[in-house]
Amino acid sequence: MVYVALERMGIEAPAFKESWYEANKWEICRDLMSWGFRVKKPEYDGDILLLPQQSWAFAVTWQTGILYVNRMSEKIQWSSVRLFTKYHCFRMRGS
Repeated sequence: MVYVALERMGIEAPAFKESWYEANKWEICRDLMSWGFRVKKPEYDGDILLLPQQSWAFAVTWQTGILYVNRMSEKIQWSSVRLFTKYHCFRMRGS
């Protein structure tokens, strides 16, 4: 979902790694640092968030909120970023 959203926004997505499904947050964060840089909070469409769920899940900033897959409903949901207090956020270099 994040990759489709980034493509539609015209933002280059980070290289996908299948190992992310088993990786810890530090391995994923390190990989995302090669695509972009860490920011304190999401502010621009296309910022990527790493959310703590049962495993780490990706979300993307869009129109002052975030798009993510709700693990309960298993559907894509948009929510205000204010509803999330724990996340790691990254922004593509050059943006």
